Amino acid sequence: MRRIALFLVMSILMFACKKEIESEQLIIADHKVSCTGAGPQECLLVKKNVSDDWQFFYGGIEGFDYEEGFEYIIEVKVYDVENPPADGSSKRYVLNRIISKQ
Repeated sequence: MRRIALFLVMSILMFACKKEIESEQLIIADHKVSCTGAGPQECLLVKKNVSDDWQFFYGGIEGFDYEEGFEYIIEVKVYDVENPPADGSSKRYVLNRIISKQ
């Protein structure tokens, strides 16, 4: 029974993603901040370039275990999500690799 449930969950996750869009590099700040999405939460601060301003990142990054106190540069794969929930992202981020952790 557990195998069937696991298979169903994995199948749903696989088919929830339409296609890989591209790989992106993200710079992640050394601390989280309070933000409000569907409700109050803590968000990562991210930017794509050193000269950019920090932006709230409301969702998660699959496979990324954030540790406060370290600034990261990571590479993620970004996927479109078909039929995202009303309060959810239309993008899915998956860690490809950690470039640096300082």
